[in-house]
Amino acid sequence: MGRRGRMVGGEEHRMIEALHLGLALSLDFLQAMGVQRYIFFSIHDCDKHPAVPLMNIKTCTEEFLRASGLDFTILRLCGFHQVRGRGSGNGSGSGRVAVG
Repeated sequence: MGRRGRMVGGEEHRMIEALHLGLALSLDFLQAMGVQRYIFFSIHDCDKHPAVPLMNIKTCTEEFLRASGLDFTILRLCGFHQVRGRGSGNGSGSGRVAVG
């Protein structure tokens, strides 16, 4: 990792390759299990920000899905909130996130 946790050079490329290998294995497994549609949560306008590693990974994954032959849906969400454990988020320490 580079400064501030950002990947540099070949590290990002190796991570994308590893993610795609994992995705390929997952898709093979899902097809073998009879899953009819794969739902992928992506990020709004990720293709417009290829210099940002997460955005690049989301764009590459979308392209991988399009080439996979599997039925899929890509949801390009514009807001994420990760709950990291008790006391996080908007759940007053319950570990839950309020929606509404």
